[in-house]
Amino acid sequence: MEDNEIIELYWKRDEVAIPETDKKYGKYCSKIAYNIIANVEDSEECVNDTYLRVWNALPPNRPSIFKAFLAKITRNLALDKYDSKNAQKRDNSMDLVYEELEDCIPTNSMEKEIEYNELVKELNIFLENLPKEKRVVFLERYWYMSSIKDIAKKHKQKESKTKMELLRLRNALRKYLEERFHKFESQERQALNDRKEKKIRDEKYRKIMQSVQNALGNCSRQSPAEAKNLKDKMHAVKSMERRFEKEDENMTEMPEQEEAIFFKLGDKDSSIPAGKTVIEYTLAKLTTRDEKRILAEDINLKIRGSEKICIIGANGVGKTTLLRKIAEELSQRDDIKAEYMPQNYEEILDLDMTPVDFLDKSGDKEERTRIRTYLGSLKYTADEMEHPIRELSGGQKAKVLLLSMSLSGANVLILDEPTRNFSPLSGPVIRKMLREFPGAIISISHDRKYIDEVCDKIYELDYSGLRNL
Repeated sequence: MEDNEIIELYWKRDEVAIPETDKKYGKYCSKIAYNIIANVEDSEECVNDTYLRVWNALPPNRPSIFKAFLAKITRNLALDKYDSKNAQKRDNSMDLVYEELEDCIPTNSMEKEIEYNELVKELNIFLENLPKEKRVVFLERYWYMSSIKDIAKKHKQKESKTKMELLRLRNALRKYLEERFHKFESQERQALNDRKEKKIRDEKYRKIMQSVQNALGNCSRQSPAEAKNLKDKMHAVKSMERRFEKEDENMTEMPEQEEAIFFKLGDKDSSIPAGKTVIEYTLAKLTTRDEKRILAEDINLKIRGSEKICIIGANGVGKTTLLRKIAEELSQRDDIKAEYMPQNYEEILDLDMTPVDFLDKSGDKEERTRIRTYLGSLKYTADEMEHPIRELSGGQKAKVLLLSMSLSGANVLILDEPTRNFSPLSGPVIRKMLREFPGAIISISHDRKYIDEVCDKIYELDYSGLRNL
């Protein structure tokens, strides 16, 4: 039975929903619970409690990914059970996993200063920079609590190699957290110091201004020379004020502590009427760039309104080549605004520019402030905002492009593997942003979650052409 059918059973309050859930995901949930509490009976109890929790949650909830919904509930219940029975110390596997992760926090004092949500965000960025295979190993150990033996077996390697790989990942995480939070602390200290000095400076300026104003008010008409002298002083004071204003513009900003990505892709002006044809594309032959080899024939694609489509197919079949051609055609249109995100971000990004300079098209002070605020919500430090884009990670570069699309007013997004550089933690946020985009999306992806959650239609490209699945 499909997930949406099982969810519908819960909504109808049909008790068949529970055995169907157990039939499809029982072993999966049991594995998660057992990895945490290492006890068969307790694991079974957790799974049963999971089904009860789901029964009470649906409705009103309607999870987009049922499997992930079950996994989260099971994991939380298992952790609660582990904590309640921790004093008995039946098994020390969980303690070992906790100890491994705790060791990644540089110092006890820092641990107190770092809030849980902030740690999650920083872990998110850390995972974005990991190769996929290392990311998987990290999550298997520290999310699903899998044993080193099971991880080694799954990846067909010796346990000693798995242990060493996990050690290197923890050391890398520790180093990253040290550098990251020291940077935030340094920025915060500098910002506070700047504001302290500004307060002292402004107070001195206020006293000087008040003194000159009082003197001018008391100056007699019989003393023109003295009046001229005071006016010259006032002019100097005004010049001082203008200099201070420029200095304040360059004042070190306080580190941003926003909870999440809060900008949206598009606005009401980005919507497309349902009846409007975004593109009606035909191509007799799709060839390689040198035109020496035919990749596909008889391609036809019609998109209307705010449809979100994804093109899939085997590697080398010509998906990226086709997407480029579509992007080229749409870029010539006057009635729509299309933006293109290639796999290679360097095709669009100027690597020598800073994120702020790249995104700022007007030079307006308020616009730059808005851009910096958005970048802050994406967990850029003030220092990172002013560094060349070439120094950013793949995930950070992708965020710059998404923000650029948001600011451009585009109503058609053309995306080549849009989620490939995002970690499992930021993936849901990005998918939600794209799903809620009011315009049309033409994309290529191998990401099943992206396809399921964002796309209305799926097309498969092969030698014979493009067909709607």
